[in-house]
Amino acid sequence: MIAPLQQRLAGEFVRTTRDLPPEVRALFESVGSSSSLWSVFGFVVFLCVGAIFSTLGGVLGAAFFRNDVPPALGGPTPPPPLP
Repeated sequence: MIAPLQQRLAGEFVRTTRDLPPEVRALFESVGSSSSLWSVFGFVVFLCVGAIFSTLGGVLGAAFFRNDVPPALGGPTPPPPLP
């Protein structure tokens, strides 16, 4: 579904970039022939980016929403009653 758009963008990039090295030009021209390779590459990139942003989201969420955590879930324990 995205392959035609991907091919068109790669073709436009190759046409408009003048000082593109021949290796990179060949890589962009072969986008349509090896879409499974691009899918695997995209998966690995998004996996790494997703891991970074999910970690940041967890850290920020813990910092902002950690005020009223019950003791059973790791919050502060109330002091023992006075005798």
